[in-house]
Amino acid sequence: MKVIQPGFNLNWIEFDYTGNSMALNDNFITDFRLYPNPANDLIKLSTQIDNFKVEIFDLLGKKLLESYDIKIIDVTNFNKGTYLLKLSSKYNSSSKLFIKK
Repeated sequence: MKVIQPGFNLNWIEFDYTGNSMALNDNFITDFRLYPNPANDLIKLSTQIDNFKVEIFDLLGKKLLESYDIKIIDVTNFNKGTYLLKLSSKYNSSSKLFIKK
């Protein structure tokens, strides 16, 4: 909303849901499994998706890994703790937490 002239009274605004197909829930990758969790050395991804990107972040948001189309990830050099793994394709993405023992 842009106010062009001062001295107006805004009493109410009404919004209608239009069912936009770009809602976040429509863009999640649901066919994605991460195991074992907690992990010691390797994490395995199970997905039928092709051409995907894998990113791993610590809980402060620092990106620790970025790779493409890998299904086995070596986390041996990661410190013990909780991490976020994000899997994304051209139009979809999903994230899961995992624990490094």
